[in-house]
Amino acid sequence: VITGCDDLGSTPQRLLEKYPHLQQLNLLPEVWWTVPAAYQDLPADGDALKDAYKDDENAFEDADEAVFDSRVALLIEKLAAVPESKIVVVAHCDLIGKLTKRMGLKEKKSSGGFRKGWWLSNCECRMLRDFHFS
Repeated sequence: VITGCDDLGSTPQRLLEKYPHLQQLNLLPEVWWTVPAAYQDLPADGDALKDAYKDDENAFEDADEAVFDSRVALLIEKLAAVPESKIVVVAHCDLIGKLTKRMGLKEKKSSGGFRKGWWLSNCECRMLRDFHFS
């Protein structure tokens, strides 16, 4: 199932079957995506959760939006704690936009003004140099 945020996913075990070299996937909880309270008893694997999403897409989107800001804050905390000096973030444009907005980054609009955050086009990449999380 591809959701609006593409975040109805595969369990860590399924991901490890496809990507055995990514052992850090073991650190993920069994269900690492947002699931509305009404559907949290459904098994992560199989069709039940996917069917629930198809039948009640708005509930999944609402649940995701309700925790999105706290997820961005947690992401910033985790990025700040990474000891490496070079970090690659691969994500959907909405997450990148809200993450960079919270980081205080801006981009120039075609009209000449600025808007908060970097709102990338599909498959667009950008590099940020000399940024330090505080």
